[in-house]
Amino acid sequence: FIWMYQPVQQGKILSGIWMTIKLSLACLVLSMVIGVLGAFAQGMVVSVPLRPQGPCEVFDPRRLRVTGSLAIGPGGIISARQLGGRRRWDQ
Repeated sequence: FIWMYQPVQQGKILSGIWMTIKLSLACLVLSMVIGVLGAFAQGMVVSVPLRPQGPCEVFDPRRLRVTGSLAIGPGGIISARQLGGRRRWDQ
């Protein structure tokens, strides 16, 4: 409890608290900026057709409408359509 009676130590404690407040505010502002940019990026539509080279698969919204949700694991990619078959509401 040396910081309670030595002014130098009190200054260190107070400057540390002030730095914590400044870093917390900076992180809050930065996370808000990143969140807004991420929300904006999700709304963007890629107008260039994707034609990957090699064994890469692209699941765009059009393809996901056909396959349904996907489970990606060591055994490969399994779609909900493969597991559940075609249902009346899918047609």
